Amino acid sequence: AWSVEANNALAEADRLQQQKRWADAITYYKRVLAVSPNPPNFQKYIVLNNLGWSMYHTDRWAEAEHYYHLALAAVPNKPPTDHAHINLATLYTKTHRPAEAVASYRAALSMTASQRVQTQLGRVLIRNFQVGEAVETLKEA
Repeated sequence: AWSVEANNALAEADRLQQQKRWADAITYYKRVLAVSPNPPNFQKYIVLNNLGWSMYHTDRWAEAEHYYHLALAAVPNKPPTDHAHINLATLYTKTHRPAEAVASYRAALSMTASQRVQTQLGRVLIRNFQVGEAVETLKEA
């Protein structure tokens, strides 16, 4: 169930995240889940994805990856945004996992056409020595 208290904690967590106060944001995202352990799928996706993003920025990469996957699992048919895929791709790029980064960027692009994501995909392909495919991807961007 979703409550006013959960909604207020989410708003505070998002505010803290926008201020790049990652550790404080993590505390509030976890508070949302404590107050509402089984929120509606949309809210669950947002909370888990944003929790992952805050974890990423505190170099807690395994935890970040875990929360991104939980976010995507919360909405298995169609995530409301491409953010969890993009965040996973960013994490995979940072942790030198180019094949997984490519797959995540492609998943994001299957949802929305984005020049920025297309460009990031091209860069990962170049770093992975997939030059021909990178050139085609960058041309499309």
